[in-house]
Amino acid sequence: MKKTLLLIILSLYTIVGFSQSPQSINYQAVARDNSGKILANQSIKIIIYIIEDSANGSSSYIERHSTSTNQFGLFTLNIGLGTVLSGTFSGINWGKGAKYLKVDMDASGGNNYTNVGISKFLSVPYALYSEKSGNSGSSLKSGSGIIIRNDSIVNIAQDKIVTLTAGSNTQISGKYPNFTISSSSPSYWKAGTNYLYTKDSLKNKRIEIYHSKSYTDLYVNDTDGYHSIDLYTGYYSGSVYLSSPVTHSWTSVLGGDSYGGSLLNYSNKGSSMSFLGGDYDGGKFQIYSKIKLNTITMWNTTANEGQIKLYDSTGTKIVEMGPIDPWDGGGVWNYSYTGSRLTKMSHLIYYPTNGGFSVCNSSSTEKAGLYVDKYGDGIIWGDTKSFRMTHPKDNSKEIWYACVEGPEAAAYIRGTASLKDGKAIITFPEHFVLVKGNNKYTVILTPNSVDSKGLAVTNKNAENFEVSELFKGDGNYDFDWEVKAVRVNHENFQVIRNADEMRLADPKETKKESSKQEGLQNHKN
Repeated sequence: MKKTLLLIILSLYTIVGFSQSPQSINYQAVARDNSGKILANQSIKIIIYIIEDSANGSSSYIERHSTSTNQFGLFTLNIGLGTVLSGTFSGINWGKGAKYLKVDMDASGGNNYTNVGISKFLSVPYALYSEKSGNSGSSLKSGSGIIIRNDSIVNIAQDKIVTLTAGSNTQISGKYPNFTISSSSPSYWKAGTNYLYTKDSLKNKRIEIYHSKSYTDLYVNDTDGYHSIDLYTGYYSGSVYLSSPVTHSWTSVLGGDSYGGSLLNYSNKGSSMSFLGGDYDGGKFQIYSKIKLNTITMWNTTANEGQIKLYDSTGTKIVEMGPIDPWDGGGVWNYSYTGSRLTKMSHLIYYPTNGGFSVCNSSSTEKAGLYVDKYGDGIIWGDTKSFRMTHPKDNSKEIWYACVEGPEAAAYIRGTASLKDGKAIITFPEHFVLVKGNNKYTVILTPNSVDSKGLAVTNKNAENFEVSELFKGDGNYDFDWEVKAVRVNHENFQVIRNADEMRLADPKETKKESSKQEGLQNHKN
């Protein structure tokens, strides 16, 4: 890699220029690889050293640049504006001794730098040289009242007495730097026992300050004399009240107490619109309707768990989202306008890693739902299980069928086959074999001929069964068949279950809501 970098630096075509503000040196180069091919659109890193007196001298300034070449392999740096590693660019004395430029590079843009060359500055930036050079040979000329001595500019002018006038009633006079400010304007501030206030030209109080042993209050009033900003201290650590310029009622209250900070917002009619605050247990946020009813509440429970409640236009809770008793986890509960529970979405009370959903009647009793039982099987339950379809002759109606029910998780398959010389073999489709596994099955046969002597199953296995006509008959006619079997892995379906086994968890009880809003209002009153 080092050899490649050396070849690269040999193919750099460098242009150096100088800028004036801020201090920097423009540096441009074209990068090529060892075959002369341009290194286009490539990220590289460069470290610049300014070395004093000789190529082996000490570095007075070091900086790092991260840059990229363009499609022509060209990249540009501003020496003096990189990430400083040592020294200061403004501290380089360009008028003293020779200066050398050392360049380290990582052509891959990493941090594995290799020295790729040291070259001497054949000329130095004139503007930078002028800032650091001594008086000898300098083009600087001293003006009236100053002299240039070595590296210093000295003021030799005598102090003068000046008078500055600001308006008709204020003067600034004296000798620099000790000026005196005086005013003949009358003061608008008035003082009384434990209070201080100022009035405007209409004699309205604009700022009022009151103080006692227990509190300090500050009022900022509008042009009509009404409080627009009130600041309180005292029993509460501090409170700020903002008022409407139209109704003069509160619009916002920002306060704090032993529980923490809070913010209340009000409508222009003085009703609460939102509350943001906290107490010993944590934060809380509430939004109110225009008739002062709570519509949204977000807070944490006493166990440091989040909770959200939504309310309708009458203030009745309709949605609750939050933690679950008695196990950790989350749930969502929906309520009717009467307060009864409509739906529950949470986990099983005795199996906290198994989720479920249920719908309830007007008494909050669960009537249908779905859940994952203790065996990990998905269960759908209800008083009846049905399918529905649109009535093909009347779109305003539907056809509903109830499911066939029984004490086992069964599957069935049926069909029609033909006897040939009194024999037939019925082979199951693969999907039915997979559904029933190796479980036993029941076969029902129905002959479709009045001449039938009767049918029997004479041989059964996992893939098929054989049918023969009774009394060694040799009939040739169709018959219907139906096979029922218990589904594989559902052989232990429980018919009798504990009532609580599928009961979903209820929301965790929450603490009584904080009355912090009322506390702030009482303090104001």
